[in-house]
Amino acid sequence: MYPSTDEKVYIDAAERLMVKVMARYDPSHDAFHVRRVRKTALAIANALPLTPDLLTVELGMWRDFLSVTYTEF
Repeated sequence: MYPSTDEKVYIDAAERLMVKVMARYDPSHDAFHVRRVRKTALAIANALPLTPDLLTVELGMWRDFLSVTYTEF
């Protein structure tokens, strides 16, 4: 069953980091936005005839908070 105990560790760590990073930016891409995108992506993945690796789908939230728009170099 998804997520496994090990997968939950990675998801929780990513969630904590995402909340910390996204708190610095405007609300158009805040933690609520990332959670909505993640929820939608998981719903689509679960509706597919062949379910993809859900951890990969889940960690797609990295896309927003590691975006060049929000990353300081």
